[in-house]
Amino acid sequence: MGGLGKLLGVSNVGDYIPWLAWINSFTGLDAKVDKAAKGMDEFLEGVVEERMNCCRQENGGSGSCDSEETQGFIDIPLEIQRENATGCSPVHRDTVKALILDMLGAGTDTTSAALVWTMAELLTHPQVMKKLQHDVREIAS
Repeated sequence: MGGLGKLLGVSNVGDYIPWLAWINSFTGLDAKVDKAAKGMDEFLEGVVEERMNCCRQENGGSGSCDSEETQGFIDIPLEIQRENATGCSPVHRDTVKALILDMLGAGTDTTSAALVWTMAELLTHPQVMKKLQHDVREIAS
C-alpha cells in the first residue's frame, strides 16, 4: 500500500490536458497506478476473505456473524450479500471493498482537510495567528 501514497502526489498530465494523457504510458505512471490498484484490491480482498473465514469459524460454517459482539462494519454488507435481502440489485464483492476503502479514506481525509483549512484561515488572519501562537506558548511553558 506504500506505492499508493506516493502516487497521490504525482501530477497526471491527462488530468490537465486530456489529449496528452498518452504521456502517462510513456512515463510509466499508468503502470504504477495499475500496480498500486492491484495491490490495494488484493489487500481489500484479503480483508473480506479474512472476515468471511472468521465468521465461518465462529458459526460452524454458515459464514454469518450473528452475534453483535463479533459483528463488525464489514459484516453488514457481507450479510446483505449472502441473503440478498434487499430485493433489488445484489451487493457485489467490489461494492463491499469500495465501502471499506471509503471508510479508510474518510478516517484520514477529513482530518487532513480540516488541518489544511485551519492553516489557510490562520495565514489569511495574521492577528489571529499571533494570538494563537501566544496562547500555545503560554500553555506549553
